[in-house]
Amino acid sequence: MTKPSQKTHGRRKLAVSLPSGRRTFHFEPRAPAKAQCARCGRELHGVPTAKPQAYARSSRAPGRAYGGVLCPNCLSAEIRGLVRASGTAT
Repeated sequence: MTKPSQKTHGRRKLAVSLPSGRRTFHFEPRAPAKAQCARCGRELHGVPTAKPQAYARSSRAPGRAYGGVLCPNCLSAEIRGLVRASGTAT
């Protein structure tokens, strides 16, 4: 009998044939979703999908402002909007 903790939508059902010829289901965790831009929803490239502890410091999300949150197009638009709102000329 399957444990109730395994029968959640967070795990996917994988049909497996056993050596005895019987088919059974194994429940394995779903793959994490790709990172998306918070503003437009596009996929963010260069951002790993696993937990940050599994990667070296250099392989994690970009270290710039809004890195791993906004795509480059939305980031430049956001910076332009912040500069315009501040009213300072450079």
